Amino acid sequence: MSFKFECNDIDPKSLPAFFLVKIHSDVEKLNLEEIEIQIIITQSLNNLFGEIGMVGLVPRIIKYDKEKRIIILETNQKSVTGLTQALSLTNGISNTNPYKLAFKILNVTNFLGNIDVNSQNDFFR
Repeated sequence: MSFKFECNDIDPKSLPAFFLVKIHSDVEKLNLEEIEIQIIITQSLNNLFGEIGMVGLVPRIIKYDKEKRIIILETNQKSVTGLTQALSLTNGISNTNPYKLAFKILNVTNFLGNIDVNSQNDFFR
């Protein structure tokens, strides 16, 4: 009995994509919680695409480092372009955060193991 793997069995757009993102702010001591970042990203997607257009685009925060202001986001391949646009265009101001923020995308990859936060220390200073 042999097993044959068909490449057509997997939809490439359903595969995960991982973002490594640095949060920049003019405030030195920025005290943002993970839920506040999720709200800011969701509001940015909503402003750009509307409530119906953003369905399926909202990423999941896998890791958030407050001190380094680094987040790792997970989404699917289909949402990479939309999420990139939303992160690039947001100013970060929301009901919970009065300060301007900028999200700098450092890496986008298909494999979580390819995102090595420690090897990119130059970015995080």
